[in-house]
Parts: sequence; C-alpha cells; structure tokens
Amino acid sequence: MLKFGQIMKDSLHELKSVRALTLISMLTALNILLQFATVIVNDFIHIAFGFLTTAAVGMLYGPVAGMMSGGLSDILKYLIKPVGAYFPGYTLTAVLVGMVFGLILYKQRPTLPRLIVARLLTVGLLTYPLNSLWQTLTIGTPLPVLLAGRGIKALAVFPIDVFLLFTVLNAVLAIYKASYKRGAQ
Repeated sequence: MLKFGQIMKDSLHELKSVRALTLISMLTALNILLQFATVIVNDFIHIAFGFLTTAAVGMLYGPVAGMMSGGLSDILKYLIKPVGAYFPGYTLTAVLVGMVFGLILYKQRPTLPRLIVARLLTVGLLTYPLNSLWQTLTIGTPLPVLLAGRGIKALAVFPIDVFLLFTVLNAVLAIYKASYKRGAQ
C-alpha cells in the first residue's frame, strides 16, 4: 500500500497530462448532469448518481484529482441551478469525498470490499454527518432530527450505492484500459 504523501504526489503528477485533464473535465461535467438526475423511490428515499463520477476520477487519477473534481462539480452545479444561498460547507464535503475515493481506489482494483469501505467512509464520516450539520446551520432543522432521518435513508440506499459503484467503476476501468491500449498503438 502506498503512503499518503506518495499517493498525493502521484495524483498531482497525473494533472500534467492533457489526456488526464480532458477525462477529468468530462467526468466532472457528467457529475454535474448526474447530480440533477435522481431516482425518487418515495418521499423519503432518493437515489443519486453524482458520486459515481467522483469515485471514477479518484480511482483513475487519485485524491488530488478527486478533490478537484468534487469541489468544481459542487460549485458549478450551484452556479447552474442555485438552490438557496451558497454555503461552502457542502463544497468542503464534496472535496473530502473526492479525496477519500482517491485515497482508497487510486491504483487499486475496485473490489467489493474496497468499495464497501469507500462508501462507508464517504457516507458515514462525510456526507451523512457533515451535510446534516451544514443543513442545520443553513436551514435551522435540529441536528438530531436530521441525523435520524438521514441515517435511515443512508442505510436503505447503501447496498444500491455499492452495487452501482461496483458495476460502474469496473466498466469504467475496462473502458479506460482498452482506450489506453488503443491510444498507445
């Protein structure tokens, strides 16, 4: 397993490639589109897809690229379709999610155990508690009320998220490898 400093350095080095920057940009744009596409199961459970592209960027290009993509997609989504006042806490969460996906998935195969850990960390330590806190600060809903409701939703959607991560990231990796081999010829 690579050390934190080396992973960050390698990821930063990825940003010197025009090919990498192009794919990161395309995945970031796709992230923005996917954030607007949500499957509404019922009033309580909504299935989102934007995290998939952040995970793909982190897997292919590491935590620095994941942070950059996560933060940019959050800001650009707000600029395209603002909902309420801008609050940088949500952008911080998106940056941290990109970093975690990059730290766990960069230069690694997207195996089921690794994806479970990545999703547990991104939801359990980042989006669930932090976005609940940001919502409490911006809207005023009591934090315990948000944590209870959001916790149930996070548990209900978790297996679907892991299935989507496994399916999409393995497909992305296969396409990336095939494209890279074709481009090298």
